[in-house]
Amino acid sequence: MNSSKKNRLLSNTLINNLGTVAQVVIALVLTPFLVTTLGDVKYGIWTIAAGLSGYMSLLDFGIASAVTRFVSKHHENSDIKKINSTISSALALFVVISTLLVTISPIIAKGVVHFVEIDPKLLPIIATLIIVISFDMAIFILGGVLRGALAGFQRYDIATYIYMTSALFKAIAFVTVLKLDYGLVGMGFSSLATNLLSAFLFFVLLKKLYPFISIGPSHISKTTTKSIYTYGKYTFVGMISNQIIYYSDTFIVAYFLGAAAVTYYTIPWSLSEYSKQLFLAVSRAFVPVFSSHEAGDRPEEIKTLYLDGTRYMLIFSNLFCIGFLCLGGDFISIWLGPEYREKCQWLIYIFFSIQLFSAPQLISYSMLQGLSMHKTYSRASMVLAVANLICSLVLVQQYGLIGVAMGAAIPQFIFYVFFVPIHANKIMGVSSLRYISTTFIKVAVPSAALAACCTYVSLQIQPESFLVLIPLAAICATIYLLLCYVFSLSTKEREKIKSMIGKQEITN
Repeated sequence: MNSSKKNRLLSNTLINNLGTVAQVVIALVLTPFLVTTLGDVKYGIWTIAAGLSGYMSLLDFGIASAVTRFVSKHHENSDIKKINSTISSALALFVVISTLLVTISPIIAKGVVHFVEIDPKLLPIIATLIIVISFDMAIFILGGVLRGALAGFQRYDIATYIYMTSALFKAIAFVTVLKLDYGLVGMGFSSLATNLLSAFLFFVLLKKLYPFISIGPSHISKTTTKSIYTYGKYTFVGMISNQIIYYSDTFIVAYFLGAAAVTYYTIPWSLSEYSKQLFLAVSRAFVPVFSSHEAGDRPEEIKTLYLDGTRYMLIFSNLFCIGFLCLGGDFISIWLGPEYREKCQWLIYIFFSIQLFSAPQLISYSMLQGLSMHKTYSRASMVLAVANLICSLVLVQQYGLIGVAMGAAIPQFIFYVFFVPIHANKIMGVSSLRYISTTFIKVAVPSAALAACCTYVSLQIQPESFLVLIPLAAICATIYLLLCYVFSLSTKEREKIKSMIGKQEITN
């Protein structure tokens, strides 16, 4: 990969993470307020509604990812006509889908009301909230085309600024409506207003940055629509499996253990999910680059990007996964109170163990998506999702919350440790020995040192405030990153970093 493309990939990765970090920080600050104000039961209801919105997002059908793929490819070939056809055709599909969602929203609301056993006084509130969320997700789905187009142009900076603005707007709106005692329904309308604002900003900035974009019925193409569907259907299968894995557990907990138990499950799960969003912010930046390499017929650059990307992801993801495995209990105790640590500690161990194995494979999936070779992965992930669901349903009845978490962990361990790397390596023509030696082995020493440092902090120092925990965690992270510099990077990469630091010093 040439220098300019490497710089663009690095820039996109950093920008993606800036936006995700901002959203995570806002969520971390907001969560204690929501839990305290709503209480365990109502916060559990909000979590159930959020899980339902996750299922509604499946109506994306993988179309947004297809827009990213094809806009990136056509932009590489400077084919404006096909870019306009891709965006217009995708929007036409989404208008139909969003209309359908809004139309059936009362039926969905009725089904959820009968599913959740809860105080009858709350049932009308839940029904109204579900209908509002249906409208919210309809707007979110429509905006997915615009988000996908900007990603295809590799303008992650614009998307990041919009995400940051939206997250801040939503947080302020949540606090305001709860202070005014508008409750869960007020939160639903706040989320709807946020997605309306985001979609408007995406549209205005996309048109401003790329004046050649023209959206209208005349650009809708049957051939383009078919191509979008063909690509998107396999992404859609992957999306279904992802939603089953990450959201079905919420409904299982609600059904077997009650709405309050959802809160205890969601707290450690949300920390794991925030970390995953950071990892996805890195991996998503690779998708259009893989597509661009394919369009330019550069197979060796694809292989190098695959191996280097996996190693970089390991460096990044291990920092968070090992950190939370060792210090997650301390974090929850300070964040929400010692009583939540007692209920969530083992769930932290399970969730972040899953992330430890799954995060590096996000690069594999980005590669498969970028090359439009994700068919087998998507089908296998559906098998994973079904296994997850069955295991959770069986284990929850005997082991409660831990059983649900283990039901997710066991199938995912098999999937991410064995199937994904073997499948991706076969496609890339990379031997397992080369893959392991150039990725996992490279980060083994720094990772072991990080685990030792964080364990010492948790057991010996036992931090009781963020003023103590954060500096100590920063020291552990610094030691880890220095060791990664020595053990995990090539000589060329170290020289590149030295050069960048030198340029920065000269500039200052």
